[in-house]
Amino acid sequence: PVDKISATIADLGFNCVRLPYSLDTVYLNRTIPNASSALAANEDLVSKTPLEQLDEVLASLTNLGIAVILNNHISSSAWCCGFEDEEGLWYTKKYPQEKWFESISMLSQRYQDNPYVIGFDLRNELRPSDKGTPTFGGPKADLNWAAAASKAAQLVYAENPGMLVI
Repeated sequence: PVDKISATIADLGFNCVRLPYSLDTVYLNRTIPNASSALAANEDLVSKTPLEQLDEVLASLTNLGIAVILNNHISSSAWCCGFEDEEGLWYTKKYPQEKWFESISMLSQRYQDNPYVIGFDLRNELRPSDKGTPTFGGPKADLNWAAAASKAAQLVYAENPGMLVI
């Protein structure tokens, strides 16, 4: 169960976790497939959407004083990470850059009143994708991670100025 895992994390002396989420978690308003078996240890989560499940996990951790860094790990819920998965950039065909920005702003606002949500890891492991290789500047705006990360950081700070941005 989520609360037992959170308690174990605290009992082991950890005071911070990086909590990954996908953009599917934010945007797909559905329950988890095969939820009864997938969530057998957490029956109270079976009827919840992925975003509501994220809320529950986050609350379980922060209620024990464990700091949380949100981590946009991937866009589509799937096993990560390879060069062929089309997840190497911060946006995908399914979730264009504006949806990524929107999710950053929404989650920053959603958790702004929880003092234990201390950071936002904007995107996990950028790498080449079918759209190209991410850059830190350069002429191609759609590959410029520096510009995208800067804009995303501004969105985080607009909702939660004290949050660490990674």
